[in-house]
Amino acid sequence: MDLDQFHNIITAWAAFCMVQGAGQKVFKVLSMNHSYIVDLNCESCDCKRWELSGIPCHHAIACAREERIDPESLVHECYSVATYKKAYSFNIKPMRDQEHWTRMEGVDVYPPVYTKVMGRPRRNRKKDPEEKLDKEGGKKLTKHGVSMHCSVCGAANHNKKGHQKWAETNREAPVATDDDSEEEFDDPSIISVS
Repeated sequence: MDLDQFHNIITAWAAFCMVQGAGQKVFKVLSMNHSYIVDLNCESCDCKRWELSGIPCHHAIACAREERIDPESLVHECYSVATYKKAYSFNIKPMRDQEHWTRMEGVDVYPPVYTKVMGRPRRNRKKDPEEKLDKEGGKKLTKHGVSMHCSVCGAANHNKKGHQKWAETNREAPVATDDDSEEEFDDPSIISVS
């Protein structure tokens, strides 16, 4: 976007601002249901666009119109032609051909060896242990040293996937009982008759 186009857009926005003078080049500007304090002496506005860019915002331009000040005089001096010429007034010295360079003593420095890593490159950076947080905002704990338990029986030597196999191998053979033997009940309400 050209600077003139940018200036025209900001000037058009300034037409919709309601300016109320407070004295000594301090104004209250109403713009789109928000109020901003503009100080032309300090070149500041509550929206902070003027301080960040050095170019007055539309609130400041509306205040400058109220005071009959040219808005271009409020632009920071770093955008002026004189500053541009001063910044680029120094010349860049040319370099000699590589054959005329002076040889330096010491170890030859080469670029690091590049090894291509297999697979898709990682997009996320590696986080420090104190940065790792779980979904609730607490620190993530590693499962190092924690034994998993079966969700069916609660034993620590297998998980739910291996529960059936583990139960079959550890199942004891049923003990043979005589049919004539009496059953013993611990419940006192049941009376055994012989």
